[in-house]
Order: sequence, then structure tokens, then C-alpha cells
Amino acid sequence: MEALLTVAFFLLFTNIKLIRKMAIYIVNTQSSNLNVRKEPNTSCDIIGKLAKGTEVEVSSINNGWGTISFNGQTGYVSADYLKLKEVSDDALDALKF
Repeated sequence: MEALLTVAFFLLFTNIKLIRKMAIYIVNTQSSNLNVRKEPNTSCDIIGKLAKGTEVEVSSINNGWGTISFNGQTGYVSADYLKLKEVSDDALDALKF
């Protein structure tokens, strides 16, 4: 029984990560733009900005930072300012057992 619960737990969280990798988010700041950083921390260089309401595809979220593609390079944005817009059909299909 323990093994079955472990497998179920693994599958659940693996699929949640899959959904996040295929999700579209909206920049949800109060008034200013969202900084896009070179590395996932606030002391790293800012490589650009995203305006409030901008839709962005987030490839992963780890430790409070979303990984995005920005002008051909990898960028990081604070996940605190991202609001989930939609999840792709492929991600939803991945949840069906």
C-alpha cells in the first residue's frame, strides 16, 4: 500500500510540473513593469521589462521564479507577479489516467 501511495504522489506532482511547463501566465503587477532578470534573484542584472497585462509562456517555476524566453535568451521573473491564464490542452490530457 505504501508503494502505491508513493507512486500516486509522484505521478500527481510530476503532472503538476508538466502543467506549469505548458502554462500561459499574465503579468499581474500593481502598477509598474515586471523586471526580467538574467538569473533568478533580485541582485542579478535586469535584461528587460514586461508590462502589466502581458501574456508570457513560463517553462518552469522554481523557488518563486518563473523561467521565460525573452528576446532570444533565458530570463527569470518573480512568480509572485504572475497570474495563471490558461493551461494547454496537451497539459490537461497529461492529467487523464
